[in-house]
Amino acid sequence: MNILPHKSWHVYSQKNRDKVRRDEAKAEDEQRQVQDRSIAADREHRLMLLRERAQKRQSNAIGGDSTEKEHSQTDRGSPVAEDTMALVRLQNPSEKTQHVNFWADLEKQDTKSKQGNPEREAEDKRKQEKWDRTIAMHLDSGVKGPKPWYTSLHAGSMQSSRRRGDDKEFTKVREDPLSNMKVMLDKRDKAHRERSKSPTSKSRSRLPGVSKRINSVGYRGLVPLFPGD
Repeated sequence: MNILPHKSWHVYSQKNRDKVRRDEAKAEDEQRQVQDRSIAADREHRLMLLRERAQKRQSNAIGGDSTEKEHSQTDRGSPVAEDTMALVRLQNPSEKTQHVNFWADLEKQDTKSKQGNPEREAEDKRKQEKWDRTIAMHLDSGVKGPKPWYTSLHAGSMQSSRRRGDDKEFTKVREDPLSNMKVMLDKRDKAHRERSKSPTSKSRSRLPGVSKRINSVGYRGLVPLFPGD
């Protein structure tokens, strides 16, 4: 009897699948609410800016018309006054002679409105990081463990300490009696091999009395005839 579908921790059971669907729907709903709040905040901010701008333009227009009417009523028919007014208009051109850009303030305040909403910035950053993890392959994402010695900043100091003999491990290996014994045995075997290949050793083995002892005792039990052997 297959008892796996009856386990509560079975990930493909109908109960767990329904729970996953509910969690995903809840997460989407929360994300949609966050987006709606950010959009509403941006809309209110822009609407407030437009209202303030419209009030300023209306007040400036009313003030400009009243000043022009006063000047026209007081200095009507005077050529000096007309020349003065023309010079003032040339030095301080009004908004009527300039190019009207209805979106200039919006373009200036666009970056400020984005910076003034930290919730939206955090949401956009989270989305971007999630998208990067989805499409990108990070080579060091699954690598967890000690780094090689040559990648650390202490690698150069380790090499210098080995040269000075401060590295304990290096000193321990160098002064190990077993390693020293092995080196000496290798040197002795090498010397024996070279000595056996040399012609002087062959001539010594042909001497009378030496060959009998070699056959009976062996090379290692042979008493050397020369003090240098």
